[in-house]
Amino acid sequence: MLVPLPHDQIEIDTPVPVTIRDGRGQLLLRSGEVVRNERERELLYLHGPHVEASEYKAWLYGYTTKLDRLLRSDSNLSDIAKARLPSDFRRHGPVSEADDPVTAWPDLHHAVTLLQRQVSGTQDLIQRLDQVEQRMQALLEAEPDRSLFMIVQLLQDPQVGYCAAHALATAAAVTMLAQALVLPQPEQQAMRRAALTMNIGISRLLDERANRPLPVSAAQQQALDEHPLRSMVLLHRLGITDNTWLDLVRDHHEMPDGSGYPARKRGLPLTQQVLRLCDAMFEHHSQRPGITAGTGNLPPAARTLMLDDAGKPHALGAAWLRRLGLYLPGSFVQLANGEIAAVVRRGAKATAPRLLSLVSRQGSPLGEPMSRDGADPDHEVRSVVPRASVKVNIDPRKLLARI
Repeated sequence: MLVPLPHDQIEIDTPVPVTIRDGRGQLLLRSGEVVRNERERELLYLHGPHVEASEYKAWLYGYTTKLDRLLRSDSNLSDIAKARLPSDFRRHGPVSEADDPVTAWPDLHHAVTLLQRQVSGTQDLIQRLDQVEQRMQALLEAEPDRSLFMIVQLLQDPQVGYCAAHALATAAAVTMLAQALVLPQPEQQAMRRAALTMNIGISRLLDERANRPLPVSAAQQQALDEHPLRSMVLLHRLGITDNTWLDLVRDHHEMPDGSGYPARKRGLPLTQQVLRLCDAMFEHHSQRPGITAGTGNLPPAARTLMLDDAGKPHALGAAWLRRLGLYLPGSFVQLANGEIAAVVRRGAKATAPRLLSLVSRQGSPLGEPMSRDGADPDHEVRSVVPRASVKVNIDPRKLLARI
């Protein structure tokens, strides 16, 4: 949809970041072209310039984000008054429901829940997976930090079904790691699909147990122990014949040192190690009492996969730290100055994310979230904080609007 472009928003000798058309859609000026003088600008306005609504909204979003950063950095009023619409911008921000991570990831969670429980055959399963994968990859490419924030928030929300949230988180991390490791595209697709379907044979039981550490019956324990095989068999019955995908589902709890299950295999391929690492990390980061009782940042399985005997990261561990960091966006941490903060963006260093402090060192909620850099000594991350202990209301949209 085209909307009119206000007269004061085209600057002379500055590239325009949007394509400009007249009211009928005829091209007037391409993105990146320059209006060289006042005469050209007046001529442009005689034609009634219009722009795509989504692009114009993203352009304004870049401007308001710039103003917000100036205000939060205590810039003087003259600098704030000089702020102009950006001559380029990332097409992110809440430009549409489909592109907005705050609404898109809950939508994807619903789609994965249905995928895990209501598929009717090969064509139905593949079609659903294609739709989820395409939207997920687009969001991760355009909005990686906001996407990770929403993924972790969903994963840790006891009101949200665990199994689909865990599948989405694992698939997103697999996508990012596989790209960092430059794995072939067919392997990347098989890994994503394995992540989304590896618990298809046990999704209801995992959801029932996630928030309550209930006693396990003999039948439930057998189902838990056998679920990699059950999921593989179910996928095969649905008509899946991709052996890489099926093998990844079957082996997603195996470990290179033979300590995994169900077959205690050794010498596993990199694709399977990536999937197992992502699976283990998000089981741990879910903080669901029926899934994990671990503390700290690295569960034992992840430590084995990421670190060598000296405790230093090898190739897979280095890729995780480089792409995802040690403190995931969406998680909560305590800082060196005693504040409790939300991680909102990965930093230049794995141990130094960008943060928004929510709770003061005295334990009282801050009136407004305060921007913090984990690279500053006073704001270094000291520990991970359970979501349940953060006694403030979390509004993802308001928090994400500040980064």
